[in-house]
Amino acid sequence: MEISKRLQAVADLLAPGNCAADIGCDHGYISIYLITKGRFASCIAMDVNPGPLDRARTHIQEKQLSTYIDLRLSDGARALGKGEADAAVIAGMGGRLTIKILTESLDRFREMKQFVLQPQSEIHRVRRFLRENGFVILQENMVKEEGKYYPMMRVAGENGSRDDERDAETVETMKAEDAYGPCLLRRRHPVLKEYLEKEEVLYESLLTQLRVKAAEKRGEGSQNKEPLRLNNAAKGLEERLLLIRRGLRWYDHEM
Repeated sequence: MEISKRLQAVADLLAPGNCAADIGCDHGYISIYLITKGRFASCIAMDVNPGPLDRARTHIQEKQLSTYIDLRLSDGARALGKGEADAAVIAGMGGRLTIKILTESLDRFREMKQFVLQPQSEIHRVRRFLRENGFVILQENMVKEEGKYYPMMRVAGENGSRDDERDAETVETMKAEDAYGPCLLRRRHPVLKEYLEKEEVLYESLLTQLRVKAAEKRGEGSQNKEPLRLNNAAKGLEERLLLIRRGLRWYDHEM
C-alpha cells in the first residue's frame, strides 16, 4: 500500500518505539505503515467518527494486521489509557483542533517519549502553545505535494522553559520561529525557503495593489503631500511581509 508523500513524511519523523497512537486515523494508513515497516510493535488507531474507523478496519484486515492495530472510537486522545502509548501522531487537522486535543489530554502527551504534529492551519499557534507549555520541538520537516506545503514537527516532553521577559530582538526571532519553525530555519530547509520566497512575492503584490488603490482614492493629481495612510488590511500585510523577510534572513547568513 502506497501512502502520500505527506503521510510518509509524518510517519518517518517518528523514532522507532513500542506503541503509537494515531489520533484522527482516517483510513489507518499511518498505523499500517508504521507496523509494516517495523517501526512500532503495535498501534492504536483512533477517530471521533465511526466512518473513518470502518475504512481503517477494512484496510487493516486486508493487510492482516488486526492483531497489531487496535481501533478505537475516541474524541481526540480521550480513549487513550495512561501509559498505553509512548508515541502519537496528530496529522491533517486544523491548528485550533490540534491544540484542543493536546489541552484535553495534556497529561498523556507529557508522559510520551515523542509525538508528531502536522497541523493544516495556524501552525504558529501550535508552536506557541508547545513553547508556552514547556514542550520542545526536536525535529521538523516540510514537504511539498501537489502544490501545497506541509510543515510537521516531532515533539518531546517538558524542557522546563516558560515565557518570561525578553528583549525585542529575541521576541522578533521567536515570532519567526513560531511562524516558520525553529528547526526548519536553523537547517535552512530548502522547501521552507521556496515557500517563503513565494509568500514574499505574493504579499509584495497584494501590498502594491492596496497602495495603488489608496493613491487612486486620494487622487494622483492632488497637491496633498501627506504620506499615504494605509488601512488595517495593508498594515497587516506589511507586518506579514516583515515576518517573511525575517525568515528569509536565516538563509543569508549565520544566526
